[in-house]
Amino acid sequence: MNDKQRKRLLIASILGVISIGITSLSFSYAWYASSSRVEISGVDIDIRSTRELTISSSLNEEFRSEIRFNDNSYGFFDPCSSMYKSNWMSEKKDTPEFYRYDMPFVDSSGNPRYSKANRGLFLQDLYINADDDVYVTLDKEMLHINEIVEANEKRAKEIAYLYPQFSQEEIVARLNSLKNCLRIGILDPDPESYNFYIIDPYKEGRTYLAGRQDIEKTSYYSYYVNGQQLYETVYGEVNDRSKIVYDEANKEDVDIVGEATSFNAKSMKGVHPFDLEKSVENGLIIKEEESLLVDEVDEEIMIPVYNQTPKRIVLAIYMEGWDLDCTNAHMGASFSVELGFKISREM
Repeated sequence: MNDKQRKRLLIASILGVISIGITSLSFSYAWYASSSRVEISGVDIDIRSTRELTISSSLNEEFRSEIRFNDNSYGFFDPCSSMYKSNWMSEKKDTPEFYRYDMPFVDSSGNPRYSKANRGLFLQDLYINADDDVYVTLDKEMLHINEIVEANEKRAKEIAYLYPQFSQEEIVARLNSLKNCLRIGILDPDPESYNFYIIDPYKEGRTYLAGRQDIEKTSYYSYYVNGQQLYETVYGEVNDRSKIVYDEANKEDVDIVGEATSFNAKSMKGVHPFDLEKSVENGLIIKEEESLLVDEVDEEIMIPVYNQTPKRIVLAIYMEGWDLDCTNAHMGASFSVELGFKISREM
């Protein structure tokens, strides 16, 4: 094989395949509830490439063609969020940080305090080695989330009594929707190429990282107390909380339209409701998730790997809690994930 043929093969080669089996354990009403858990049952990484590409989970281990993570050491998945990622990215931290709610304390000005997610998601260091200077990216042709049909059908039968309004087929479809709120994150912690990429495999529209929530699962939007007045709490990442505008207190409960979720609840009598439109006109900016479509990864993700210099990246797999699909509808589902990396081009 001549040099030209070798380079062509190297550029087209697949760096890795990751298969993940995930099964959730229980149902809950809202994404922030501590009982919202998903079990990760295993991770397999297989290298299918020429000898120039190898991978390891540690610099102290041999670089090889496959890695197995099947010991359940990562525990359970809980929904979390990438909100406020600009904070840790500005410091160029070497591990991504995610936030969860855990019933946050809200002060008299309506400011919630969040806790960091130190569990409930998959985080794994990976080291990539090559014998040339190349750029590595995700292979969009290999990025798949697959429902485990038999497991979801079995689970649907077990929980059918909880949802008498839905048919068996509808419950299965709701379980399958878990994939819609799953995210793949890749951190390149090298200060020279520092970046954190978020891939939303089933992205439809925008995901906003703030808004009202029914955090206590009462069927009403949560509120805070300021003096003698009650105001709906605005959770999540916004630019300036002084820009939030409230209407006059409700004289009656304001019912919802559609299915009740943590994102779609009643506005309570006697509480000042959050007015989104007036707040935006007043200068409020709600942070939007910065995520990539699958078709964008080839062009947007460029991770430099240098000749015989192991490159550390951090793989994150998590459920984005602000995705409107992250509700009780999918808790109990089973699915698998496949990820592929490839070399985009030589430097």
